Amino acid sequence: MSAPVPEPPPAFAVAAASISTGTTTIPSAAATIPGAAAVLQPGRDEDLRREQRSCKTRLSNSQRQRIVEAILPYAKKKHSGEYTAQKAIISKVADEFNVSRRSIGDIWSRGRKYPKDNHQITSCCTRNIIWPTLKWILTELVSQRDSSPRSIVLQQDNARPHISGTNQDFMTAGNANGFNITLSNQPPNSPDLNILDLGFFRAIQSLKEKCAPKNVAELVEAVRGAYAALTAETLNKVWLSYQDVMQQVMNDEGGNKYKLPHMAKDRLARQGALPVCLNVPHTLVEKAVRVLAQATGQSEQQDQPEFMPEDGEDFSSSEMN
Repeated sequence: MSAPVPEPPPAFAVAAASISTGTTTIPSAAATIPGAAAVLQPGRDEDLRREQRSCKTRLSNSQRQRIVEAILPYAKKKHSGEYTAQKAIISKVADEFNVSRRSIGDIWSRGRKYPKDNHQITSCCTRNIIWPTLKWILTELVSQRDSSPRSIVLQQDNARPHISGTNQDFMTAGNANGFNITLSNQPPNSPDLNILDLGFFRAIQSLKEKCAPKNVAELVEAVRGAYAALTAETLNKVWLSYQDVMQQVMNDEGGNKYKLPHMAKDRLARQGALPVCLNVPHTLVEKAVRVLAQATGQSEQQDQPEFMPEDGEDFSSSEMN
């Protein structure tokens, strides 16, 4: 004789009926299960739906900044410098921006420590900002006139705010005091030929990561310290990599189907054999000139520079720049 099957609880019957009819189970379950009314409140269900919508919304930096600025007038400052805000303010701002309270809380938790450090800095990066930097560089070069070469090429990236090499003020300053300082742009869409990305920024980043900054102020200080800690030996390695990449590009006829070269620079440095510049084979120079002439539709003899190495010697990369 089999044991009698117990009757299902009322909540189970309500759920089964709702599944078969396709109706919602929240009102019936809340009325049947003890304590369910406190859990499945319409307000909290609305918060869940709003959080789901917010997952699809990506806030811009300016929107995040406005959220912090909206909370800040109602916040209280602690002795530690941090700010605190009541949950009611978080909810109010969430309604104003149509964003979940959780998202507002995450944004506020990041921006409340040092609100001034989290303000977006909007500056017009134009000639008024770039030109003083170039003037400082020119002044430093002129101050070292005894050790600096007279012909110098300053290379910049292709950012639009940068001035052109034909800028009259720059040309006047670059040709003063017997110097011939010109300005050129790096090749477009060639990250390997960007000396900053190739090694300079990487060297700074590796030093910065050892400090583990916690806020923007500490990050700026870490970057400045990393920049000051760069040695001439490190910069020499970066330039050697850059020169080697240029040779690889020339050998590939201007393409990028090559592997980044490895020179074992650390081993050469320990042996005291690390060069300052690399030699460029004469055959590679002739190949580059020939390919360039074909690409520009010129004959190999037209406007072709005269490379006359003595006794078949190679060129140094400093002579090629």
